[in-house]
Amino acid sequence: MLFLYCDSKKLLSAHEFENPKVDEFYIRGFCLKSKGLRTLRKDRVVEEFSDQNGLDTYLTTHPELELIPADQRKEQAKRRSTQENQGLEICFTGFSAQDRAALEAKATEAGLSVRKSVTTGLSFLCTGANAGPVKMKAAEEKGVCLLTVDELAELLEDGVLPSAYMES
Repeated sequence: MLFLYCDSKKLLSAHEFENPKVDEFYIRGFCLKSKGLRTLRKDRVVEEFSDQNGLDTYLTTHPELELIPADQRKEQAKRRSTQENQGLEICFTGFSAQDRAALEAKATEAGLSVRKSVTTGLSFLCTGANAGPVKMKAAEEKGVCLLTVDELAELLEDGVLPSAYMES
């Protein structure tokens, strides 16, 4: 599946998924161009193509479109993510010390403020397999958005906020 994708910041990129899983809202799979697993929103697909020739022709006939190469897109996304995440707070529960440290490092690098407990200004509680009931209850009472590790990865990579955050 080869397609042109427009992210939330209106940056265009080309993706080629191998054996994608497509549901009502998302396309998930291994992207050959990005060389990694990706989850992208279906409603942001600009155009789908049968081959690279079709994509090249489309871009030639639409000179106003600027395609961002994968390596530049990652750098721009990292810079943008760090700026946008300023002020957002996250806490982790239910992870081994090693996994938690790695997740905290990724979150900090992306510009999120890491907290050790559920505070009033907390934006997200990222939950692992052994999530503590005390933190879960405190988060629920404060209206904190719960995230899975996969949702956190989407947030950090593509800026996709989980629907639960949008509803709060």
